[in-house]
Amino acid sequence: TSEEAVVRRGEWNEYVIEAKGDRVRTWINGVLSVDLVDPDGARTGRIAPQVHSGGPTEIRLRKLSIGPPE
Repeated sequence: TSEEAVVRRGEWNEYVIEAKGDRVRTWINGVLSVDLVDPDGARTGRIAPQVHSGGPTEIRLRKLSIGPPE
């Protein structure tokens, strides 16, 4: 699935990150985008939004939750 088919430009998008043990999965608007098993990955650390490329960017968060899904 291409990014254009999943991301709703100019609208809110749902981004879910699930990290359990050595497995990390992410979904964008209900579509699985990453499924990674990393046995050597860190089990503790900090959580922060990060943008890797592009020009000036604005990030807005709403309904942010950390912990088990509701």
